[in-house]
Amino acid sequence: MTGAELIRFATLVAVAVGVWLTLFYLFPLNARARFQYRATVLRDTCLDAVLDGRLRHTPSVDSFLVRADAMATRPEFFTLTRAWALHQAMAELRCDGVEAPTDASLKPEERQLLRRLEDKLLQAFVERLVRGSSFGWLWWLTSTLFRLVPRSKQRSTAVSEASPKHLAEEYSAMSERVPIKGHRLVSLSQ
Repeated sequence: MTGAELIRFATLVAVAVGVWLTLFYLFPLNARARFQYRATVLRDTCLDAVLDGRLRHTPSVDSFLVRADAMATRPEFFTLTRAWALHQAMAELRCDGVEAPTDASLKPEERQLLRRLEDKLLQAFVERLVRGSSFGWLWWLTSTLFRLVPRSKQRSTAVSEASPKHLAEEYSAMSERVPIKGHRLVSLSQ
């Protein structure tokens, strides 16, 4: 091996390590931090609206605050693998999930504000699922490649398929009702 070949090999290895580090460590680290920040801002925005009187304290508002607080304080529990495992368990048990509290008691402008906050929180969670872990990046890469490669119409029924948005909705709904690491999530109604 000559010196030029050795330099080319070392450069190739350095580039591969750099891509791996960026894709599977730095991007997920940045996505986790952004998710935590966005969940904190949305929780604080909702709490400010409650304190300012723009939003009444109802079960649906309390539900949002509990979920946003859990996402802001414990972002490590909101991962793609956990959401996917919950989805698989619900599919195997043939469970439809949890009914969200109704926001019928809210005025139209309150309902609109809460829905806007809910949509932003869900969007942040979906982004967290896809970009916040190495598994999420691998999932995104493989799903992109599978869309480009033609495949047969046969599908395995062993693994249930779901979009990141569907996984986020399921996991978000269940997260406020399940204790995290032995601690019950605190709600304003207690």
